[in-house]
Amino acid sequence: MKSRVLVLLVVTMLLAGCRLHRPDGVLSPHRMENFLYDFHRAQALANDLPVAERYKRELMYSYVYEKNKVSKDEVDASLVWYTRNPKELSNIYANIASRIEKDRDVTSNQLEKIEKKSFSVVAGDTVDLWYLRPVQLLNASKRYNKVLFDIPADTSFHASDLLKWKFNCTFLGECPDSVAPSVYLSLSLVYGSDSVVTVDRLSSSSIIDSLEIRADKTVPLTRVRGMICYVDSARNNSMTLLVGALSLDRIHRPGSKAIEGRPGLRIQETDNTIVP
Repeated sequence: MKSRVLVLLVVTMLLAGCRLHRPDGVLSPHRMENFLYDFHRAQALANDLPVAERYKRELMYSYVYEKNKVSKDEVDASLVWYTRNPKELSNIYANIASRIEKDRDVTSNQLEKIEKKSFSVVAGDTVDLWYLRPVQLLNASKRYNKVLFDIPADTSFHASDLLKWKFNCTFLGECPDSVAPSVYLSLSLVYGSDSVVTVDRLSSSSIIDSLEIRADKTVPLTRVRGMICYVDSARNNSMTLLVGALSLDRIHRPGSKAIEGRPGLRIQETDNTIVP
């Protein structure tokens, strides 16, 4: 019996001795995985940028460091240690590959549902045209500080339609500056190729509100466009903006006539646009 206990103690000591000692300043496997996952996603997005926008790369990478609350020196030191311990690094990348695969599956399912959804909404006097997520989270990053939408007018639009865009904007976090962040919202109707009518609002406080605009009854409407932009103080990047309860109602005026044009539309959510 004593010999068995002794063997168990020896095995336990050997296993404990085999554990890797991670020096101070080296990120834990969990934090390293999260950083590398975000960094490689940003890298993939940066590689798809047109030449004229390659300057945005550093902004995207800076956001990854800020999001994960790590410095470049910490990451560099951690990469050196994990490179010297390839088994640990291999486990991290196995988890990253699994996460990316799950993301791909979710995206494929969402796009499949979107592609099957018709946007020909002739029936009904009031229809919600909002096709993006009903809740948006924005921050001070140049890549994640705005949401754009663009809807071509089809035969479901009538002359004199009323467009009513509803939203609930809430600033999250404490503002350490005297200069508070703001949210800018605009809703535009486009006629022909270059005639635009816009209503907008700029607010530096949380709001529950809407923007309304009515289509012209004589000139054919071609597009409906809009933007939400988080305008942050240059000295304050710790706050975020939550925009929820988003909807865009298209309301027919009684007796109005449909606009002649494209018979149907489908949603392409990848670039915040609805296309014919």
